[in-house]
Amino acid sequence: MRESDQAAFSPINPGRAEMIKTYHFQGYLRPTDEIPDPMDCFNRGRELILQWMAEKYPDPLPRQMMEGHPWRVEDNGQIIATETLARRYWALRNEMPDSGIGDHVRPVAGRQWITEVVLGRENTDELRFSITVYCRNLPMAREQEIHLLRPRIVGDLAATGMLWTDNRQVRLTPWHVTTRKDVEDLFAFAVSPDRKMPLVICGERKNPLVTTGFNHNEFAKNIAGVAHWAVLDHEQMAAWNLKAGSWARIEPGWVWVYYSGFQPDQPREKNRHRLFQQTTDEFFTFSDYRGKTQGPVAFQRYLKKLLFTDARRSAMDQAFVRSFAEIRKARKDNEKDTDSSNEGILDLYKDEIDELTSENKELKERLRYLEQENARLETTRREEIGRLKQEIAGLRGRIASLHVAIKDTSLREDDPLPADEDCTWDNLASWVDTELAGRLILHNRARGMLKDAEYENVKLAYEALVALAGPYREMKKGDKKAWKEWTDALTRLCLDYDPKSLDPSRRGESYANEYELEYKGKKIRLEEHLKKGNSMDRRHCFRVYFFFDEEEQLVVVGAMPHHLTTRAS
Repeated sequence: MRESDQAAFSPINPGRAEMIKTYHFQGYLRPTDEIPDPMDCFNRGRELILQWMAEKYPDPLPRQMMEGHPWRVEDNGQIIATETLARRYWALRNEMPDSGIGDHVRPVAGRQWITEVVLGRENTDELRFSITVYCRNLPMAREQEIHLLRPRIVGDLAATGMLWTDNRQVRLTPWHVTTRKDVEDLFAFAVSPDRKMPLVICGERKNPLVTTGFNHNEFAKNIAGVAHWAVLDHEQMAAWNLKAGSWARIEPGWVWVYYSGFQPDQPREKNRHRLFQQTTDEFFTFSDYRGKTQGPVAFQRYLKKLLFTDARRSAMDQAFVRSFAEIRKARKDNEKDTDSSNEGILDLYKDEIDELTSENKELKERLRYLEQENARLETTRREEIGRLKQEIAGLRGRIASLHVAIKDTSLREDDPLPADEDCTWDNLASWVDTELAGRLILHNRARGMLKDAEYENVKLAYEALVALAGPYREMKKGDKKAWKEWTDALTRLCLDYDPKSLDPSRRGESYANEYELEYKGKKIRLEEHLKKGNSMDRRHCFRVYFFFDEEEQLVVVGAMPHHLTTRAS
């Protein structure tokens, strides 16, 4: 076969799949007045789960499966398997290709959904319930949005009154806090160390004609099994605020999301939780597969997506109850002990090898995704640390500026440089934050570039920043005498100042975005820069890109110490 023909008939390789956990819930099924016995809870829970699953399958489920026996059915890529162990454990696993969402979302090729449900009786009085949903994506499907949904069975079980989590019954209606006793119970629940799911509290307005506009009943139903929804009556807000303190207080129209570990006496904990104050703003819009909405409805849809995203990323208690695979293995081990024939035992071992091979493949897919997610979170963490450092430096600058305004004195005193041995790239950022606070800050991008710095004359970088924080800043503030100091400093340091950089975007260069950065929610183009040397070798070429923040009256260094990409490089 010719080489061109071989290329035409090359094998199709769909690539490696990854498995993403999109939802999980761990709780308990407890007796009610209508279902008073734990064993009745077990049977009723299994019955509801199978009824739910039967609606997904094209044919009636086999009698053996409906009666609780281990069984497996498969049809057109959809698999339903059940396991049981000594009437103490029952589990179901469903694999099905993506089928879209009604007429709103088309099916995604290369995407598969895997759901595992487990009922486990750890003791005679406690029945544990766990459900986990995974999305398996081939590379062709990874760019398509994953719509996070809660399985309907969670709502079905909650409707029976059996479903509990965080030592509280999962309800499809909001928790209306209307009395002082309700406030006491709500606060105890909020600070409980046993609470795992978020607690969302909405402060409702006093005037019934001027409410938040939220559909509390519908929203409570939509997030049951993801978060707890409480509505705090206006008359009880003062009582709540006395207990919660200043930073965790609630006002009419506010919505707080208190995550697990809520400690109102620890102000530093505030940033772990979320406060929304403009929840009824008619200009608030949100779009999803159901279309574009506005005002309170848009906010509730946005909040629902936020809570589902948080739930997806939350950790599972792997020891809470046995998994489907563990229950299946325990059953097979029991069968080995009771089957004395060599042929029967050999078949069981072959089945176990196949199952373990499949399980190992899935674990690798989950690990692959978790490694990617961990790398993404680490990048986000570094960016957040850099942003906070930049914010702190900005606040220091604001404080220094206020001191100047009060004392009417200038900050142009000589800036002490570190000793030569302390002039290192590793020390530069902390030195700027301390010695140049109020006059110059390093943008997060510049801080990142310092990690790869190679320029041989490190001390020049310190001296250049002193010149920017001193005479350049004073010149930008309107001091005409500072111009001479600025030019003298450039001459002494053998630095060239260029007020404009060549705009690569005008020529369609792919690296144009290197010359833009995010600052205070705006895109800033890096124009002004200091330069020395034109070598392609970073050891012999020095650049500082910067701009002046008129509002804060300080210099912002966006990139240093090497050249940003040009056509020549």
